[in-house]
Amino acid sequence: MMACTCVLLAAAGMHAANGQEKLLEAYIREGLESNLALQQKEADYRKSLLALDQARSYFYPALRLQARYTRAEGGRIIDFPVGDLLNPVYNTLNLLTGSDQFPQIENQSFRFYREKEHETKLELIQPVIRPEIAYQYRISRSLSRAARADVETFRRRLVADIKTAWYGYRKALGMEALVEETRNLLEENLRVNRKLLENHKTTIDAVYRCEAELAALDQKEAEVEKEKQMAAGYFNFLLNREPGTPIETGTLPAVFPVLTLEESAARAREAREEMEMLDHSVTASHLAVKMQRANAFPTVTAVVDYGFQGEEYRFTRDDDFMLASLVLSWDLFRGFGNRAGIKQALVEKEKWETRREEAGREIMLEAEQAWYELEAARKSLEAARRQKLSAAEVFRQIDRRYREGIASQIEWMEARHRLTSAGENVVQAEFDLAVSYARYERTTASYVFDIK
Repeated sequence: MMACTCVLLAAAGMHAANGQEKLLEAYIREGLESNLALQQKEADYRKSLLALDQARSYFYPALRLQARYTRAEGGRIIDFPVGDLLNPVYNTLNLLTGSDQFPQIENQSFRFYREKEHETKLELIQPVIRPEIAYQYRISRSLSRAARADVETFRRRLVADIKTAWYGYRKALGMEALVEETRNLLEENLRVNRKLLENHKTTIDAVYRCEAELAALDQKEAEVEKEKQMAAGYFNFLLNREPGTPIETGTLPAVFPVLTLEESAARAREAREEMEMLDHSVTASHLAVKMQRANAFPTVTAVVDYGFQGEEYRFTRDDDFMLASLVLSWDLFRGFGNRAGIKQALVEKEKWETRREEAGREIMLEAEQAWYELEAARKSLEAARRQKLSAAEVFRQIDRRYREGIASQIEWMEARHRLTSAGENVVQAEFDLAVSYARYERTTASYVFDIK
């Protein structure tokens, strides 16, 4: 049983967190049902199933109807000397019997091709010994399973992309709220400084500094709006929704469960669909080698024909025929083609085995990197929150002194800059932690799909 630790993200109540998780899960289900790229992957899988059905069909007998009607002119003439063979015998018999009971016979000639001829038959073909059919079926089954694993791999990546896009949109909303909060502070400061200017208690440069800060904030607001629209557009694209479709959002989950470093790497190696896909590909390459080697052995096929022949189209018992055959075929020499095919299959098998080993190492490394990235994001969020608390307290003190005329406007603006920067750091750190966990879920295959 794998132990796990928990990464804390927010102090929100579990009820609210569960509500947001259900909302995100609903979006994920919608994306899995409607994403166009995933539908293309699933179409490839359905195509592999049809190829498997086709390979299975070769085990069954094939029945086909063949009909041929021929009109012939000319061609070879066959002479049959029936008169030369029988007339001497008939002459002897006539002498012995003293009669003419045995008349003379003319030699016969007939054409090799009959002037009119038809043949209509049903032909039944049943493979008896055909090793390549069994191997081809098993190869198709392995490739079909590999295609299914490829679909699951894309599904897991799509879940991570949907989560990342949703977190990105929420981050943009957080930045937008921070800009609005900062604007309220700057507008209030501008109002106060204009009032002080009217009473000759400050200079015009204080007003200009406030206006410059508001202009810079307008630029920041435009950038935040752009990021929000891009995040919303990408999210709706992943869910195959119309651009501009509203997106619901809220607080992030309160807790992210995380396995230990060693367990995370081991789980990634065992549970990732990429490894399953490569396992099936390796199996298919092994079977391909066996199939190439089986080409050196003979094959046996049973063939049964039943039909009608004659010069006229008649289907009577006098015109029907039936043939039953066992056909053995054995390629004794094909210019060393079998040997080359076996070597080619062996090279392909070695390639897939090497790729599987490399993928296993890459997946374990990716899981370790995701674990460390998640741990760093957690610590970064904790530090960002402490920094924001300190910046908020500093701003509160300087703002009070500024209103009392003790602190300068420069001090107030510096404290406000630090407060805004600390707020941005918290929003960014929350986004980084959530995205890091989405990547961790994907790399360790820890996200459980809702089969409903």
